[in-house]
Amino acid sequence: MTQAISRIQRCAAAIALVAAVGCGDAKPMNIVLISLDTTRADHLGVYGYEKQTSPNLDRFAERATVYERAYSTSSWTLPTHASIFTGLLPMQHGAQSDPSSENRSLEYGVRPLAESFSTLGELLRDAGYRTGAVVGGPALRREFGIAQGFDVYDDDLTSPRDRLLGKRADQVSQAAIRLVEGFGSEPYFLFVNFFDPHAPYDPPAPYDHGLLDPDDKEHKVRLIGRLTAGDVSEPVDRYPADQREWIAGMLDAYDAEIRYMDVHLGHLLDAIAASPRGSETLIAITSDHGESFGEHFYLSHGAHLYEDNVRVPLLLRYPGASDGVRVAAQVQNHQLFPTLLAAAGVDVPAGVDARGLEVTGGDVLLEVRRSDLNVKFFGDFFDRDQMAIQSWPYKLVLRTTGERELFDLANDPAELHDLSTLEPERVAELVAKLRSEAASHPPMYEEADRPELRPETEEALRALGYLD
Repeated sequence: MTQAISRIQRCAAAIALVAAVGCGDAKPMNIVLISLDTTRADHLGVYGYEKQTSPNLDRFAERATVYERAYSTSSWTLPTHASIFTGLLPMQHGAQSDPSSENRSLEYGVRPLAESFSTLGELLRDAGYRTGAVVGGPALRREFGIAQGFDVYDDDLTSPRDRLLGKRADQVSQAAIRLVEGFGSEPYFLFVNFFDPHAPYDPPAPYDHGLLDPDDKEHKVRLIGRLTAGDVSEPVDRYPADQREWIAGMLDAYDAEIRYMDVHLGHLLDAIAASPRGSETLIAITSDHGESFGEHFYLSHGAHLYEDNVRVPLLLRYPGASDGVRVAAQVQNHQLFPTLLAAAGVDVPAGVDARGLEVTGGDVLLEVRRSDLNVKFFGDFFDRDQMAIQSWPYKLVLRTTGERELFDLANDPAELHDLSTLEPERVAELVAKLRSEAASHPPMYEEADRPELRPETEEALRALGYLD
């Protein structure tokens, strides 16, 4: 199947490039990149979810390549987007949590993406594309580095609600549609970040109909107590009844947020299709990370590398595609960088892996750094950095505290059974492999690359739980 997909993708891109360079008046295809913040793949119909959360995305998938086992590079917004926009791993670009940050106005130290990196926006702009972006969440405000290369970067979160909770999907889609209309028939690169599934799960009417609003403080305290006490993981369906009911209520609200977002995603996709060169548009849709709802006694994201935090949707539709194709082998969404550049006929910068999504089944490398906030709120348990390597079907998680976990994802997709003490030889093999990969992906950023954050961004991140 992998070879077939590779041929399909290469042919689609080649046809578009021939049209662009072989005809006097032809123009290169438009490129649209859409990120669905905090969206788990297993809560979408295209990935088998039984609830009707994503009819518009499912419709899009009918003519798209759907990557069934796609992963982010980290478990929170900035490092994953920085990877998508540079093709680099977090250990290379350095845009992630950083408690040693010289910017001590934040209790949650963050290192933005340095200006020295060549981003999708810059490379496509330099290739003649008009570039525009609309972002819904404060973690992608321009001072975090993702805005490099965009002619228009709409990160305006001026209303009290927007500054605290991000833009609603209707605002994001309307702003993105205005950009599409403004581009007209000129080739463009559009980046759109929908933010709605991020906590707090509070969809607007009528999507909030029938949702529970339970007091969650007690349940959070109980869960975090089990986590920090080192309790052995168990399935959520074995938790006490009151806790299961509370988690189910959160999931209903989370699903409602996805359903609301999907409505406005559909409006955007329809507007692109109706635009002057809509049929000549490559569209990629993915997510930056997932979300935990009690799995491993954890809530939210950004402090683990378990499947519920790092497995994401990834769909790619080339111009002229008539049938959907599914790819079972694992990929990572930073492979979008060389894939989108190849579609535009732009060379990948030196030092960046040029293998795009036509290369499937390789090892997956994951990383998340410690955050000041978690350590302050929950103690030394969270004072650790984590890396993981997935060499299918095995996944090894390493922590700077010395802990190791080994999972067989084929037989234990919920990662409940740690095999590290039972298979020491496999652990040693994967540790050596991970160390070799880390050595071959050295840091490419300078310690001095620490831009200041604007006060309103600090306020927004604090309200979302990223800052104290």
